[in-house]
This record gives sequence, C-alpha cells and structure tokens, in this order.
Amino acid sequence: MNKQARVLFNFISSSSSDNSLALQGQTAQHTYYQRLILASLTRSVYTTQGFQLLGRQLESIARHAYLARQMDAVEQASQIMLALPISGQLKTAARHYQALCTKRKGDFDGARRLLERVVEEANSQYRSRALQVIGLTHHARGEADAALPFYIAAGKAAADCDSLTVAESQKMIAVVRSIRGDHKQALDDLERLFPQRPRC
Repeated sequence: MNKQARVLFNFISSSSSDNSLALQGQTAQHTYYQRLILASLTRSVYTTQGFQLLGRQLESIARHAYLARQMDAVEQASQIMLALPISGQLKTAARHYQALCTKRKGDFDGARRLLERVVEEANSQYRSRALQVIGLTHHARGEADAALPFYIAAGKAAADCDSLTVAESQKMIAVVRSIRGDHKQALDDLERLFPQRPRC
C-alpha cells in the first residue's frame, strides 16, 4: 500500500503545484486530461468499491486520452491504475495502455511482451486490441508477413465486441495484401468496411 499511496501523492502534488511556467507549456487538452484524473482521484471513496469505480474512471480517461493521442495522460492514468488495489481485468487494461505508451516510445519488444500478457489475461475486447497492436509492432519493423496473422486474429476476436478494432484489422489486412501485390483483394477488403448503398 505504501507504493500505491506514494504514486497517488506524487500525482496529486504535481497536479496541484502552481508553477505557471510549466502550465503555460502544456496544451489545453493535456491539462484537461490531468484535471479529469485528479477529479477522479479526489472523488473516490477509498473502499474496495471506491477503488473499482476509480479504476473504471481511469480506464475511461486512458481510452479517451489515447484516442486524442495524449500519451502523457494515458501513461499517468495507467500508472495510477497499476498502483491501485483493483480487479485483475482493470490491471490488464492498465497494462494494455502501458504497452501502447511503450510502443509509442519505439520499444516494440517491450510493448510486445506487455501485450502478450494482455492477450493471455484480458477479456475479448482488450485481447483483440492487444493482438492488433502486436501486429502493428511487427509492421513497424517492416515484418508485414509476421503482422498478418495478428491482424486476422484481432478481427476475429473483436467481431462481437469492438467494431473499431474490426475496422482497423480489416484495413491493415488490406495493407498487407497490397504490399504483397494482391491489390484486387486489398480493395475488396476495404470495400467490405463500408455498407453497400443502393444505386440511384
């Protein structure tokens, strides 16, 4: 519990400091996510239920911050989650976001190790996202053929729970097919992403 208290104290202390020069250098969006994290921390009741609620709020903040590409906020939220006494599923979600931060820093091997653990422990939504990102780590290294099975697996795992990952995996499958020279199949894959409109 000392580590958890130290992480929370350090975050609250750094968020509440009145260093105007530091605040001027931050983007409005970055401070927005920091305020969300701080508000979640200060509202939580420190019981098992309170920690679970806080974990879910931080998970939501991390997800939205990731979509806005505010990686500092993603990292802060996921670090706090890992320091809290929360469920295994929420800890797995935190590891997923830590892996995204690790990948963003260019440490593809480190990200892949974290994501492999997420694949083993996560629900189908985070499993599909982790498989997709593992594929992206291979792709970033120019290993398109190694990435393809992960994109396919991500699409299958996401079929009933995560339409965004289904679309991303389908797009990346098309990219790999195009790299291989199968442009017609790549185009067919991309066209399947869009609903058919009746011709006028």
